[in-house]
Amino acid sequence: CRVQAQSKIPFPFAPPRGISDSVDPEFIGCVLLSEHLVNSVSFLALGKGAIRENIPNKKFPIGSDLTNTAYFKNSLPQLYKAYPNKDVVYKISNLRYPKLEFERNLQKVDVPLRVLVQIDGA
Repeated sequence: CRVQAQSKIPFPFAPPRGISDSVDPEFIGCVLLSEHLVNSVSFLALGKGAIRENIPNKKFPIGSDLTNTAYFKNSLPQLYKAYPNKDVVYKISNLRYPKLEFERNLQKVDVPLRVLVQIDGA
């Protein structure tokens, strides 16, 4: 990535000669990431069980649509019939590290998840 820039900000490195003052680096950055780098970091930092989320939470508090069986009245009528208007708790965790794949104008993320669903009174 080539950047042409000049700035009053002191950098911890000496940029190569040939950089002009056409773009101020305060406003531009260039980061090149490969799938290998991102997936290596993901493998090290986000192994099995590293991602954990429980619902209800701040984003989906008790009383929100997703935390009641009424939300599934039309999509899963058997569930609603067996447990009408019951609270639902979800426990979500990853089964392995997330994998990222870059394609032209598309980024794919593959994250196998375990979703445990508990229904009040079940």
